Amino acid sequence: RVMEWVTRLFWTGDIAASMCTGFTTPDGFIEMRPWRILYRYARTWFLLDILIVGVDWMEIAWSAASGAGYARIGRAARAFRIIRMVRLLRLLR
Repeated sequence: RVMEWVTRLFWTGDIAASMCTGFTTPDGFIEMRPWRILYRYARTWFLLDILIVGVDWMEIAWSAASGAGYARIGRAARAFRIIRMVRLLRLLR
């Protein structure tokens, strides 16, 4: 359970960090303007990040509300975690 919380909080913080992390443009310029960073993040990884992290947080809300659907929610959250790990591996390339 502790590791679930650690990963959940890490990926939630990663969303905030991604909104502040500059990027390199195709012509080699390092882009650090906040509105450009936000625009690029919104067009690339933001929706996937929100979907995955949102499912993690909804898992907590649903498990508190009803214990019956917890196993199904846990399986869905596990699938999203696998997608997240694929994203992480892609970033390492």
